[in-house]
Amino acid sequence: MTYKRNKEDQRQLELSLPGKLCTSDSEWIEPLPEEYETAQIQTMRQFVCAKEEERSKYSNSVTFWDAVPKHVSRKDMERLRDGNGRLPVLTRRFMHQGKFWQVSIRGAAMTRPDGRILDCYPTSREALVEDALRKLATQSNQGYCGRDTIPSGRSGVRFSIKEIRRLLEERGRYLEHGDIVEAMAVMQTAVLSIVAEDGTKGVRTHILGDIYLVPNEQGRRQFERRWVVDFNNLVTRELMAGCYRQYHFDAMMRCPTQLARWLYLYCVRAWLNASPSQAMRIRLLEIQRDSGLLGFARLRMADDKLARTLRELEREGVLKVLARDESRGARNALLDTQYLLAASREFSQQAIWANQRARHVRRALGVEGDE
Repeated sequence: MTYKRNKEDQRQLELSLPGKLCTSDSEWIEPLPEEYETAQIQTMRQFVCAKEEERSKYSNSVTFWDAVPKHVSRKDMERLRDGNGRLPVLTRRFMHQGKFWQVSIRGAAMTRPDGRILDCYPTSREALVEDALRKLATQSNQGYCGRDTIPSGRSGVRFSIKEIRRLLEERGRYLEHGDIVEAMAVMQTAVLSIVAEDGTKGVRTHILGDIYLVPNEQGRRQFERRWVVDFNNLVTRELMAGCYRQYHFDAMMRCPTQLARWLYLYCVRAWLNASPSQAMRIRLLEIQRDSGLLGFARLRMADDKLARTLRELEREGVLKVLARDESRGARNALLDTQYLLAASREFSQQAIWANQRARHVRRALGVEGDE
């Protein structure tokens, strides 16, 4: 549901943001000038593509962080909400590079303009805003990333709400000023606990780190005021280590649904050598587990949704479904479905450029091994 807010509602929402929402010079911690020009941030801005003018169409997918199924469909969120507006802690299991992990998502308690308090999970809205922030971070003098290691290192982006709105609108996505601010609040407040099932690693984090409303900009209109958002420590660690992969941001944004955009980025991460002649197999149960976006009561309904999403990607010229094979059990019940996919020539070329860029990043940062 979209809530209409007047200017005072939006101002109160901005002031209610947790963390470090700065209102004075004494609270403001400006990223150092050199942090806008480090090797880490420079490599994030350098994309491999056919023409110089096409570089603005690309962004970066962060290897581990983007594999975490942290977004919930609005339908599932409303189904899980109790009569008091509260949401349970949602636990999901997923696999990344052959290793099983669990993520627990604690919703953000948000105050609506009418005074009600509702818990909110990160949804497609938050995914769009986070993708837009990371895209803006690839532009000159906007993204920053320190040289130091965690915990002293810092990365993030400087921007205005107007820039986010324009970036999304140019790609057919529309969000109001208040919705963007609220999305940032949800991402800064919702808590994610991520642990490896073998017990070797674990972290408790938010999607975004500190949020700063740059002081001493009273002359600017509200939507033109400058903000600074720090990315969380997991993202910062991966950016510093070069653990990210270029992808066609505009093509991803053309995907019409949240699941289609997730599946596009899944193919970017998993289909490293995509080509029309080298097929990739995906299974319904794996996509259901790793995306968290197929929470249907019946597996047949989840399969229908996945099939529709694959047709959407076919229409967008991303891939082609070569074969579909169902596994059935007692009473002909659907147990799983396997899809055999072939990459389009365009997506195959994108994979080649992404591999070339990944090698350049590792050389520039002195990193050994794969992404």
